[in-house]
Amino acid sequence: MWRSISDKKGVKYLFCIAFFLTLPFLARAQYGEIHRVTSASKIESTPFFFRPPHIRRHHLHGLRRKHSRSPEIPISYTGQGRNSNVGRDPITIEHSKSQVIQSDLFNLYAPDVYTYKGVKCMVSGGWLKSEDQGPDKIYYSEQRPDGTWTYPEVAFELPGFHVNDPTIIQHPEHDDWLFMYFTALPDEYATEKEMTLHNWVGFASSTTGGKTWDFRGIVIGQDNGFNGSGGAFRMTGAWAPSAIVVGNEIWVYYHTNQQSDGGKDYTVLRTRFDLNGWRKIGDTEEVKFFSRQEGGLLADNHLKINVDVFEQNGKYYMLANYDSLTNVAIFESKDGITFNQIDGADLLLVQGGNNMVVTPHGEPVNNEVFNLYFGFGPYLGNDADSEMPGFSHSIHKWEIHILNK
Repeated sequence: MWRSISDKKGVKYLFCIAFFLTLPFLARAQYGEIHRVTSASKIESTPFFFRPPHIRRHHLHGLRRKHSRSPEIPISYTGQGRNSNVGRDPITIEHSKSQVIQSDLFNLYAPDVYTYKGVKCMVSGGWLKSEDQGPDKIYYSEQRPDGTWTYPEVAFELPGFHVNDPTIIQHPEHDDWLFMYFTALPDEYATEKEMTLHNWVGFASSTTGGKTWDFRGIVIGQDNGFNGSGGAFRMTGAWAPSAIVVGNEIWVYYHTNQQSDGGKDYTVLRTRFDLNGWRKIGDTEEVKFFSRQEGGLLADNHLKINVDVFEQNGKYYMLANYDSLTNVAIFESKDGITFNQIDGADLLLVQGGNNMVVTPHGEPVNNEVFNLYFGFGPYLGNDADSEMPGFSHSIHKWEIHILNK
C-alpha cells in the first residue's frame, strides 16, 4: 500500500496510506513492543476514531540508517483461558518460534509463502533498496535447508503499472503451474489524488516456481461487478487480493478503493474464478463480519484492509489490518462469506502499539497450527517527520496455535 510518484521536476516522494487511532492502549505502547490484546472487552468498550485515509509524505532525508533493522520485539501472551469449555485460550503464540526472517529492507511487505516442488518460497512487494524507489515491484526469495532465506530478487515488474500485494496459488490440476493475483496501479493514476481510487487486480502465471511471471491481464478492473449496497462500490476497483482454491473454483478476496464521492471508505469483496484463472463465476459478493459486542454477536463495521484468507481444518480464516496498520485481526468462517470473531478469542491477534504490522499472511502448517507473516515498520520516535511508521524494514514470522472445537 505504499507508492512512489514523481512530480514534473522528477523529485520522488514516498507515500503511505495510514489510518490513525486514538486508542488509549496504543498510546501507552512502548517502542518496539508487539503484543496480544488481553481482553476482548478492551476492543468493544473503546470507541474507534479514525480520520479518512490520507497520504503522508515522508522526506527521504528524514531516514536514518539506525532504523533500517527492526528492533528486538518482546512478544507476550497473557491469555487467561477464557474458553470455559476447554479451560484454555483458543489461540496461543509459540514464543520460541517467532522470528525475523528478512531484515535490512528499505520498504518490503505483503509476504505470501507457498511450497513449490518441496521448496518453500516467498514473494513480497515494494522496494528492496532505496535506489529501487519508483514503481513497486514483486520480489522472490526461497528458504534454504538451514531455515534462512535467500536475498529477495525482482521476479515481476509491469511497464505502466505499480505492482504489489502478490497472492499465489498452486493450480490443482497442473503441478508446474502457479497463478498470481496482485494489485496493479496504473502509472497515470500514481498521484496523491488518484492513487487510492484506481487500484485493480492483475493476473500472472509461472512455470518457474515464481522466479519469473507471465502477465495475463487485468481480471478485476475499476468495475468490480458488485451490485450490492445500491451500487455504491461497483466502480471502486479492487486492492490487495488474497486467493484460495476451493474445489473447482478460485476465490479472490480483496478490499475496494475509496469512494470518489467521499462516501463510506472501503469494503471487502469476493470474486470467484474458473480454474483457468480469469473467467468469472457468478456475482461478486460482499464479505460480512460479526464480532462479539455488548448484546451478542453483531455486525462489525470497522475498517478491514489487506485481508488474507486461508483454509484449515474445514474452516476459513481471515486475517486483516483492522482499523489501523498497527493491528491484525482474525476471523473464522464456515462458508467463506460470513466471518465471525472466534469464540472465546480476542478479535485482535496482533497489537503493534505505534509500530506498523502490515499485510498479514497465514500459512497453514497442520490442523491446529499456522504461521503468521507480516511486514514490520518500527516506530521512529518524535524526531521523525511523523508519529507513525512509514516503511516496512523487515518481515516477521510467528507460529500460531488454534484450538479447534
